[in-house]
Amino acid sequence: MMVTDTKSSGRGTFLWRINPFEVIASIWKDVVEGSRVAVPHAVGTMKTSHGSVVELELSVVLYPSEKRLVVKDGDEVYFLFPVSPADGPEGLYVKLIEALGMVA
Repeated sequence: MMVTDTKSSGRGTFLWRINPFEVIASIWKDVVEGSRVAVPHAVGTMKTSHGSVVELELSVVLYPSEKRLVVKDGDEVYFLFPVSPADGPEGLYVKLIEALGMVA
């Protein structure tokens, strides 16, 4: 279990009860390969509970242009945003933190 204290755009603090980098690593090859033919996007959900991220589902979809969407429904955050291989896995992590900050 990973517990990482993460400040989120000044709107709150979130703890990661799962390791987001394991999830990111599982899709990173798809991000890199997909970038050769279209704009890769991270799409998924984060479930929060009492200020902690307890679940993260993440996959890659390809679109011809950039699209962005972040929606909160109860304790779940749904997101879609472009991902650049040049930013590395760390860039995707930062975008996840930003998504949490948008709905905190």
